[in-house]
Amino acid sequence: MKIALLDIWKPGDKKDFNSGYGTTFTPGDSFLARVLARLRSSNEYLPLLNYGYTSAVLKRNGHEVQLVMNELPVGYDLVILHASLIRHTEEIEMLERIRREQGTPICVIGPLGSEWPHLFDLIADLVIIGDAETVLANFNTLDQLPRGRVHAAAIENLDELPFPDWSIYDYRKFTQFPLLKKNPVVMIQGSRSCPYKCNYCPYITPTKNYKTRSPENVIAEIKHMKSTYGAKSILFRDPVFGIKKPWALELCKLMVQEKIDMPWACETRTDRLDEEMIDVMYEAGLRAMKVGIESSDEEILRNLKRKPPAIEHQDRMIHYAEKKGIAVAAFYIVGLLDDTVETMEQTLKDAIRLNPSFANFNLCTPLPGTEFYEQVKDRIYDFNLNHYDNYHSVFTANKATPEQITYYQDRSMVRFYFRPGFVLKALNHMFLRRN
Repeated sequence: MKIALLDIWKPGDKKDFNSGYGTTFTPGDSFLARVLARLRSSNEYLPLLNYGYTSAVLKRNGHEVQLVMNELPVGYDLVILHASLIRHTEEIEMLERIRREQGTPICVIGPLGSEWPHLFDLIADLVIIGDAETVLANFNTLDQLPRGRVHAAAIENLDELPFPDWSIYDYRKFTQFPLLKKNPVVMIQGSRSCPYKCNYCPYITPTKNYKTRSPENVIAEIKHMKSTYGAKSILFRDPVFGIKKPWALELCKLMVQEKIDMPWACETRTDRLDEEMIDVMYEAGLRAMKVGIESSDEEILRNLKRKPPAIEHQDRMIHYAEKKGIAVAAFYIVGLLDDTVETMEQTLKDAIRLNPSFANFNLCTPLPGTEFYEQVKDRIYDFNLNHYDNYHSVFTANKATPEQITYYQDRSMVRFYFRPGFVLKALNHMFLRRN
């Protein structure tokens, strides 16, 4: 069969992020915020990890697979769409056009289809809920492809998955600049889901279960990515790298033993780190990491089932990592349910005091399948799913107006980045350090 993987994409889109719901980067309407958005959109390009796995599974079963971006897929036996939030309107329009002009069977995968399959009942022939690979690996003809809503069996052993197929993309363009400067960057997933219970997080929705690959299997994939695609950097796409410290230490030691010699980045929590862990990760090639700080107000976080790390430990780990030459991108959330003007201002002040290499200030967003969505669904006033990108206010918080929240996102981005302390640090990272 000839199968199209459909992707409706615009510069700045990162559909793999936010648990596959996607995100863009539009931090405000001021001139300086737009400058930031333009710089970032032009320097980051990453594919859908889900499509890498989907293509590999389908090709293993003998199918011909092609990526079709921003155009009508013509001459295919099946069209597969990883449905996103950020391009929902455009994706639905394209699916309607496929149905009207081509009549090609349509399959929807990804978290949006898993959590809200009703959005696609009238337009898709198949909506896979859960791990799509277990369904897509088991058909040879259209007659064997199930129809309607199908609950996929969970993948019990991630090592049994084939390595992602990046030949469908122009993988030479994969980049995560400025965190990683050597291209192409490839995404590798050592684990899926997250055992923490933060109620706003899409990585813990009911269709997902935390599981890890063996360190040996991850090393084999890294070697494959180097030899097949010329990969020069790695972005680990684990929601939280190093939840299991022994697993992370073993992987890092294997990277050293096998002489991987590639810079890499990951996302983690500071309460999963200590000096020993950072030392081992650095020796293995860690040169950048993303950490979720979210807010300076611990009570606000606890009310959202987020266990905040101890401030002293958090600051010590970030400063220790940066002294070793590891760039740290700190992530904050603006407009949490109980945020006030005062708490948002304090979070900004603390971000400037901490002075990490980079910072991001996302708007709190109720995402499908999360406990937080259920908590605030009666407060939602914006039902345009394209706006559920962490940069549009879509619900009414308890103590701050939507206008105040959007103002503080813009203010936070501009004040953090347009100051001498950041500029000097950024120049040092981009030009004086090798990674």
